[in-house]
Amino acid sequence: YRPEVGPHFQPGKPRVTTPFADRLNAVLDRIERAARGAGRDAPTLVAVSKRHDAGCVIAVTHAWRARGGRPLFGENYVQEALPKRAAVDAVLGAGATGWHLSLIHI
Repeated sequence: YRPEVGPHFQPGKPRVTTPFADRLNAVLDRIERAARGAGRDAPTLVAVSKRHDAGCVIAVTHAWRARGGRPLFGENYVQEALPKRAAVDAVLGAGATGWHLSLIHI
């Protein structure tokens, strides 16, 4: 993880440059453009952290917070979510991220 100003710098919106941050910024930019074009507020993005370790969640959290947002992550299984959340909280502090648990499987 290297916090630095990325290639898509906008005044007031510093960018963090990592592979995860670059993808996140691209997605958030597309969502913001689409919402603006439709005259609506941007919807809430839930990043799926399934199959990604706490280090990935931390990297994405840094990028998301650099844009001024509070990240929301989604998990499917409590047994995966709890240790990952504990690891993230240990590094970033409790409440640095929001978590959504999807318990419905079809």
